[in-house]
Amino acid sequence: MEVVKAKSFRGAAAALGIPNSTLSRRITALESTVGLRLLHRTTRKFEVTEVGQAYFDRSQRIINEARLAHEELGEYRTEPVGVLRISLPADFAMAKAKVWRDIWSAGQGVGSIGEARAAAEIGAQLQREYNDARVRLGFAAA
Repeated sequence: MEVVKAKSFRGAAAALGIPNSTLSRRITALESTVGLRLLHRTTRKFEVTEVGQAYFDRSQRIINEARLAHEELGEYRTEPVGVLRISLPADFAMAKAKVWRDIWSAGQGVGSIGEARAAAEIGAQLQREYNDARVRLGFAAA
């Protein structure tokens, strides 16, 4: 799939995070399993065979349908699920520890990663990190 989409083994291998040689062996194994040539390869380029294109088209439809089915399952959830990342100043976190614990335990499907940091640590490091919520304390400019 990725080889056809990327139009190159190198691009597909990079997208999949595997070496070119591994990808080539997997394609060869797939062709051996189905007993048909899916790609015509040379050292410089490849072409998708007619049967390879048909296989790609059908596989793409199946993958899209599976993705859609997975997304539709989310509509049946009534409770939030996942990980909630919150970064907040250490003194504020400690002062409100019971409140945070109650919030985190209320969402049974939500795992939480709470971080409490000293104010000096927050600044630039928070700019580089992904958090769902950040609590910053300070005085508003007049």
